[in-house]
Amino acid sequence: MKRMWLLAVGVMLAELSPLALPQEVKPSPKLEECVADLNLWSSEITGYPNPSVDQIHDSLKSQTLKEIDGRSLSIGACAQAYPELQKAEAGRLSAAQSLLEMYGHERTKMLLDFLVRHNLVNKFHEEDAAGQR
Repeated sequence: MKRMWLLAVGVMLAELSPLALPQEVKPSPKLEECVADLNLWSSEITGYPNPSVDQIHDSLKSQTLKEIDGRSLSIGACAQAYPELQKAEAGRLSAAQSLLEMYGHERTKMLLDFLVRHNLVNKFHEEDAAGQR
């Protein structure tokens, strides 16, 4: 499970890499800042730690994609710097994992909604069927 989560974070960070192009190397975030951010951001999710899909969407609908991606990058940096932030009780996700999952879900929803609004879903399917990826 942990390996899958780390892989998901890696994939997400790879998708976000254009946001992180030539920048100076930043020092690791402070543990206190990481914990404060996780506490604040999780408190913004109605029903946390077990919100419904609608609660996640309603809680995050004021966030832009850039804000969600920034938070995801921050959580990833914190989780990498402080592996203890990835630990949770058996059968549960850590706050970092849980928020990344929720942000990923909302990110996907935002992008799919864009495709639908702009009538690009069929074009996507056509190109996907043609092997354009």
